[in-house]
Amino acid sequence: RINVKKIASLKDIFNKEILKVEFCVNDTKKINEILNLVKKEGKTEVKIKIKDQNKNLVFILKNKRLVDRKSINMLKNQDILTTLY
Repeated sequence: RINVKKIASLKDIFNKEILKVEFCVNDTKKINEILNLVKKEGKTEVKIKIKDQNKNLVFILKNKRLVDRKSINMLKNQDILTTLY
């Protein structure tokens, strides 16, 4: 038995604004790749987690940025773990 609470178009879900995104990297060199793709101001809160040897660092960008699905796909192709909220 399945209970349906809401029916939505996949196109609408895909085009929905991203409110919060978290990037996880193991190499500090990949931070520049992230920052190059999220230069413009927007409505998305960006958190960057860095796991480097014995350290775990977390950075939250002060200003919200413009993050779209295309940028996220480009980062995923570069082995940058991405979580959307």
